[in-house]
Amino acid sequence: MTQIRMPAWSRGRIGLVGDAAYCPTAFSGAGAALAVEGAHLLATGLAAGAHEAAFARYESSLRPIVRARQRSVGPGSAMLVPATNTRIWLRNQLTRLMVLPPLAARVFRADRAAAA
Repeated sequence: MTQIRMPAWSRGRIGLVGDAAYCPTAFSGAGAALAVEGAHLLATGLAAGAHEAAFARYESSLRPIVRARQRSVGPGSAMLVPATNTRIWLRNQLTRLMVLPPLAARVFRADRAAAA
């Protein structure tokens, strides 16, 4: 899972918004919200005047929020994308175990239905 960290979100008359500029990763749970907020800030700035000033305001307003969200990766991320082979193996074993309770419930329901 990747984050996008660009030194600038615009150059000349071109500006980037959302994942193209500052993808916080799926683990943050903030991608869509940041994209909408960024688009709104940029559109408001562009409607008010020159694109240079709009890009500067957009970036100075949103960059601190984006940095905070990029740092706040959810607690499940270490399990979903483990850093070592041992942790990968453990994650895979735990994932397989998660299937057992629903499977067991189906088997027991089928047994009860057959007995009835």
